[in-house]
Amino acid sequence: MLHNWLTDALVFLVLATGICATHGAAADEPPATAPPAPAEAKPSEAEAAAAAEIARSKAIMDEMKQSEARREERHRDHTGRDNAVMGMDRNLAWTGAYGFGDRFGRSGQQVLTRVEGGAYWMKTRYGNRAGMVGGAEMGFDGLAQQVVPPTPDQDGAMSHVLFDFWFGFPVTILEFGEDEDRWFTTAIEPGAGISDKHAYAYVKGRLGIRPTDRLTLEGTWQWTPYNASGILGSWALPGAGLDLATLRVSAYFKLDRNKSLVLTFDWRQSTLDTPQAAVSGDAIKVFSQSPYNSNAFSHLDQIRVDNNFRVGAGLAW
Repeated sequence: MLHNWLTDALVFLVLATGICATHGAAADEPPATAPPAPAEAKPSEAEAAAAAEIARSKAIMDEMKQSEARREERHRDHTGRDNAVMGMDRNLAWTGAYGFGDRFGRSGQQVLTRVEGGAYWMKTRYGNRAGMVGGAEMGFDGLAQQVVPPTPDQDGAMSHVLFDFWFGFPVTILEFGEDEDRWFTTAIEPGAGISDKHAYAYVKGRLGIRPTDRLTLEGTWQWTPYNASGILGSWALPGAGLDLATLRVSAYFKLDRNKSLVLTFDWRQSTLDTPQAAVSGDAIKVFSQSPYNSNAFSHLDQIRVDNNFRVGAGLAW
């Protein structure tokens, strides 16, 4: 019995010693650390190229959005009419003008008002725009009026009411830009009209340029050859006609989306082309104060009629 007790005590002592040894070893071990993170993988050349392409595409999209925003901003303050004839973006203009100069060598003055409107209403297969314009001009003409044949009570200066009505068919020739971005245009315009002096046909050239969003410059040159002019009333001479040329320079200052201030300057010059047989006798007295020469191409005598200037201002819509 004593032997059994000693055996059990020895087994207990061995087990206790092993448990203590195991606990001590565990306490002496360093704490466990997390495994090191794997090294970051470098992108391949294909992935880098794809990222660069995505960034470039995003930059292009941003630029397009900004460009569209700028275009919309301009459009809010611009008419953008594709059918506008005058000033590149206006369809109607009214101006008042003061004129001065000479007729038949005698000086005088004019006061008049002018209304002009029109629109391009079709496009050709080649992109040219075509349309129609028309206008009227009325006022007081204080330049000398001569009557043929002269009479004692009519020979000299006579002031009277002037008028001019016309219509034409402009066709664009060369343009740069579209709608509100159009900055250059040229056009040719044949037409016809009737005034207090003659019934006539004409051809007009138009040139427009927009240096800034607020300013448009326009120049026109209109010519009526003598053989496209039928003189009316007491001016009528057999085979005679007025050779008339007009240069106009206009500046359109945009006030808002639908309105512009317009300033104009005109230079008008005309000659009376007539067979020499018609200018004889008493008639030569009427034109004696006027410059006189012969047209080598038409073999007609030329007598200067008008050489005058006009300055005007008004509004365009």
